[in-house]
Amino acid sequence: MYFQEWVTLALRVLYPGGHLFLASNVFLSQTVFAALVRAGLEFRGQVIRLVRTLWGGDKPKNAEEEFPDVCSMPRGCYEP
Repeated sequence: MYFQEWVTLALRVLYPGGHLFLASNVFLSQTVFAALVRAGLEFRGQVIRLVRTLWGGDKPKNAEEEFPDVCSMPRGCYEP
């Protein structure tokens, strides 16, 4: 698995007591965090950024009022 290999390489340069910060999304974060724990790192928490910009991909820009119920992409609303 890609993330397991990535964490193994990161451990080679990470000093004891060091921290690893990474950006992810709601769909991949659990997979990435599980790989970190399997490799021996301790998951201590996450910073959540609230996002309110995901309107969908099948309506023209600035057409939210004309097509209020159309949305082809789920609104994630947060990024770990």
